[in-house]
Amino acid sequence: MITAADFYEALAEGTLLATRCADCDGLYIPPRSLCPACYGTELKVEELSGKGTVGAYTAVAITTTRMIEAGYGRDNPNITAVVDLAEGVRISALIHGDDITVGTPVVFDSEHSAEHVVFRKDDS
Repeated sequence: MITAADFYEALAEGTLLATRCADCDGLYIPPRSLCPACYGTELKVEELSGKGTVGAYTAVAITTTRMIEAGYGRDNPNITAVVDLAEGVRISALIHGDDITVGTPVVFDSEHSAEHVVFRKDDS
């Protein structure tokens, strides 16, 4: 069984994890110990590719003290997005960079994902 601590430890190590239900094949991120679709308890941990596209986003210029201390604000908005991953699941994440629109290809940013799931524009 994977815990939230395991998920964030993997993020800090540069790995994006999900769980897949052995009974119904449902894929879930963040990982879960119980399948919400069929209530199965046999879920396997799976590493995701980290590739996706921006499904929706917002740029927050007026932010919390913690985000201001991290360098975000009116001149550098905090971009939060729903990322549609290549594996077919969605996750809420921070986006590093600018020039983001719906449909922009993004990739998991393993260098900046210790506390939050972070993606950056995929320029490849």
